[in-house]
Amino acid sequence: MKKAIISLAIVAMVTFVGMNYINASDEAWFDMEKCEMCVPLMTQEGLMGNMTWEHHSVSNGLMSVCTVAEGYMDKYKTAKMGMAKVHEKMMAGEKVELCNMCISMGGTIAKGLTMDNVETMHGSVMLMTSDNAELVTEIQNWGAKTTEEMHKMMAHSEEAYHSGDEGK
Repeated sequence: MKKAIISLAIVAMVTFVGMNYINASDEAWFDMEKCEMCVPLMTQEGLMGNMTWEHHSVSNGLMSVCTVAEGYMDKYKTAKMGMAKVHEKMMAGEKVELCNMCISMGGTIAKGLTMDNVETMHGSVMLMTSDNAELVTEIQNWGAKTTEEMHKMMAHSEEAYHSGDEGK
């Protein structure tokens, strides 16, 4: 029951992303240090390096799969609870700072995207679907852009690691 409540809170939180926000950046897709929705993921030590986030187009939308390495599920759950607190702020009418990725996802939900979230033993699977062909294309494009930007971010992190500039 507790998992279901947390899952519903996360889904509802994303629904209101587009309603009460301050844009973290006019250009960056991710701004994981400033986006209040993303920060909880960053503050759980080691979590980002021990989880994957994949997006796969399906006939009527997108499937998003998050897999968390053994020993990091508690950190993942803590991060999701932190994200739920951000949702509570938005529901209370407070402005929050969000990255363009979160704003874009919230926009698709505001247009009527349906989301089903399933908690798994090692993460979660989210189906984002619609009967509206334009909205299906929009969420599939969101998934492609998010995947592309994640690859860029990981390549930059790897490059910084090898040059000794990580954290700078």
